[in-house]
Amino acid sequence: MILESHYPDGFIYTQTVDRQPCENTNFIDTNLNRNYPLSWELPTDAVSDDPCEPNYNHHGETPADTIEVVKLMSSANPTKAVNSHGIKSFIDFHSNGQVLHPYSDRLTPPPANIEAQLRLIHRTSEVIAGVNDKLFPTWDSCTWAEGLPFMGTALDWMTQSVGLGYAWTIELRDHFDVEFPAEYTLISCVEQWEGIKYMLSNA
Repeated sequence: MILESHYPDGFIYTQTVDRQPCENTNFIDTNLNRNYPLSWELPTDAVSDDPCEPNYNHHGETPADTIEVVKLMSSANPTKAVNSHGIKSFIDFHSNGQVLHPYSDRLTPPPANIEAQLRLIHRTSEVIAGVNDKLFPTWDSCTWAEGLPFMGTALDWMTQSVGLGYAWTIELRDHFDVEFPAEYTLISCVEQWEGIKYMLSNA
């Protein structure tokens, strides 16, 4: 299953108004990747509470109170993930140049297969880098956020609630001041496809 965008209305906003927001309608609405019902209630310093700040990340009034999150959660029903036709892994593509793995807080113990995940993550990163010599560092999400927890991510929910063995966020090429240059689209697709093929063949 491939979703072109988890934020359909937010995507339109970023294409027509402002490239910065990652919320589902505009810069004072909900960041869907903070709206999942896992660690949602954790206090966090990783984002601003001021809706006028560019790093404002409103996580919703209650866990999973957005239709987009509800729909994706339904598609990843935990009862489907354990059978031969269910979801085995999850990759959430963003645009900041790293490969991230669970968890986004320091209170949740690492996944039981963390050593296997790390081996596969590091090798996948090497395969991606082998295409165009672009290094993708690997981090757990909380380290990436400089130790500041953030709540309600799809990555964490897929790991703990659905029980997937491999759930990662892959941040695409970074340092473009948010706007992703068109000339890097094909380059990114090619290098990421090599990484995906390796990951799926070895997970």
